[in-house]
Amino acid sequence: MRVWIKSLRGRLVTYFLTLSLVGVILVALIAFSQAREALTQEIYERLNVAATLKTGELNQWVEERRQDVILISQLPETREQALALFSHQAPNPEYLAAYISLSDYFDALSTRKPDLQEIFILSEEGGQVIMSTNKTQEGQYRVTDQYFIQGKLDTYVQNVYPSPITGKPTMTIATPLFDATGQRLGVLAAHINLDRMDDIIRENTGLGQGGETYLVNQVNVFVSAERFGTQEFPRGVRSTGIDLAVQRQNGYGLYDNYQKPSIPIIGAYRWIEERELALLVEVPQSIAFAPANRLAVSTALVGLLAATALTAGIYLLASRLTSPIDDLVEG
Repeated sequence: MRVWIKSLRGRLVTYFLTLSLVGVILVALIAFSQAREALTQEIYERLNVAATLKTGELNQWVEERRQDVILISQLPETREQALALFSHQAPNPEYLAAYISLSDYFDALSTRKPDLQEIFILSEEGGQVIMSTNKTQEGQYRVTDQYFIQGKLDTYVQNVYPSPITGKPTMTIATPLFDATGQRLGVLAAHINLDRMDDIIRENTGLGQGGETYLVNQVNVFVSAERFGTQEFPRGVRSTGIDLAVQRQNGYGLYDNYQKPSIPIIGAYRWIEERELALLVEVPQSIAFAPANRLAVSTALVGLLAATALTAGIYLLASRLTSPIDDLVEG
């Protein structure tokens, strides 16, 4: 009889403990699922905001440099001295005076506006560099360069491309150069310093620890001020986000990043049509969902403590319920 009583007591405790553990697990899973879903939506919104801000800031920066080039081409000082350059030849004193004056003026502009890495003037015929802040380029011909061909027609931004001279990424803005009467003299162009582009993209504002933002061109190659691609990925980078972005799609999702071995991330991708570049903003899932994991662990610990306390209470209650039976059996 006593064996049966002890067995009954054990079964009661086991049943209640099992039910408690199942409840704790369910509560922890529900808490984790809800927290992860809420975090996912919050992070998507944050990534989209970051991508929108960076896209707008990048386009605005390029537009400001475009306006700088247009303004330089329309300044009376530029037009007058350029007309003298195209009207005379060295060693004519008027040519030399105009060359020195324009060189000093462009050098001062480059100092005040460091984003304008090189300012130069191209002739109408042949695209010869008549004057440049980089003296080593004077006398060279740019007749086949896209910025010269398009710059004769209207202000043109040639997006990031490999420079045939330095091999580094380059962006060039060109605009027609007219005299005071509206006669086209040639083309005024400027190579843009891309360091500011890197600063805009790399700023980690709002992404938190582990966030990464980068640009990829149409052939899946990293783009930065210093170089195209990286030594680790000589054939370009691939991921779900990158592939969709270079296909001119915008969106966000959970996917593995470009690294080997890959890391699960949550990311937003966007095609910047004006710059012909894909922008990726990403955060590792391990960091993004860490609050949800902590919440699930905390919920589980609290539940286990509660289950332990409940089990102890059930054991005491079972002991009190079966104690009269024990006394009866003993009597």
